[in-house]
Amino acid sequence: FFFKQKTAYEIPKRDWSSDVCSSDLLAGGAVASFTKDLISAGEAEVSSNKKLENIAKSMGLFGAQTQAVSKRLEDYSSTQQLALGIDDDVIKSTQMKLLTFANLAKTAGQAGGMFDRATMAAQDLAAAGFGTAETNAVQLGKALQDPVKGITALARSGVTFTEQEKKKIETLVKSGKILDAQNLVMKAIETQVGGTAAAGVTGSMKMQQAFAQFRESLGVALLPTFNKLADFFTTTLIPKLQDFFKRFQEGKTALNPVINGIRGFVKFVVDNRDFLVPIAAGIGTIIGLLKVWSTVTKLVATADRKSTRLNSSHVS
Repeated sequence: FFFKQKTAYEIPKRDWSSDVCSSDLLAGGAVASFTKDLISAGEAEVSSNKKLENIAKSMGLFGAQTQAVSKRLEDYSSTQQLALGIDDDVIKSTQMKLLTFANLAKTAGQAGGMFDRATMAAQDLAAAGFGTAETNAVQLGKALQDPVKGITALARSGVTFTEQEKKKIETLVKSGKILDAQNLVMKAIETQVGGTAAAGVTGSMKMQQAFAQFRESLGVALLPTFNKLADFFTTTLIPKLQDFFKRFQEGKTALNPVINGIRGFVKFVVDNRDFLVPIAAGIGTIIGLLKVWSTVTKLVATADRKSTRLNSSHVS
């Protein structure tokens, strides 16, 4: 739009640094940066989902339901992301660690089951100041995998159990009632820190995570197009450029004669500068004289026209 009323030769140099031009460049940069952020967010979302599904598959517990269980865990992390104001990558990382404990992972397909309770407990412990959600997930996984040994590890982390609870857990494990023992462990933890993460969430935290989800959704939608572009760069453009520069170094491209000609001309000028500089100076002097002669001729012509008009006025 800069050229509607001016040609390229008529645009003053200052126009290129005008507010309009600067704002356009800034806007373009902002769009590029925002798009890059969307792509990064989309890639991170897809990557974490694939990791989660891979662990669920490698555990070999869900058979044909592996993908459905993985999708349920992804949806659960998204729900808790908004409810707790926590990055869903943190929640998924917690889930990934918990999935590696078979006795607990068996319940991953149950909404509100032991697996979901452990996921929440890891967040609550972190919110209460007991390490990070990821480290808590490992401790919880161990405790629920082997409740008798696990509660000792939890005690070292700050989660306490009464002697009565310890004896009851041991009795349940010996009786083969692992799920009941897990339930008792979880009840003890939930009694101490349950709901801490939700209690500390603010409106700003929820809004931040809601925008993060929106950004991830847009990024995922852009990924197919971006991946095609990335494939074109990596499989077509870059190899062709590499091949071109290789052939150029070997002197086998159509550009080599042109470059060689330029090099030869530059070398000729450098080698004969003592001869060429005076000639160039002489040509410059001639051009200057021609300009002066042109100016003088124009002045004389103008003076003649004025003199003719003046004589004509006297005669009349």
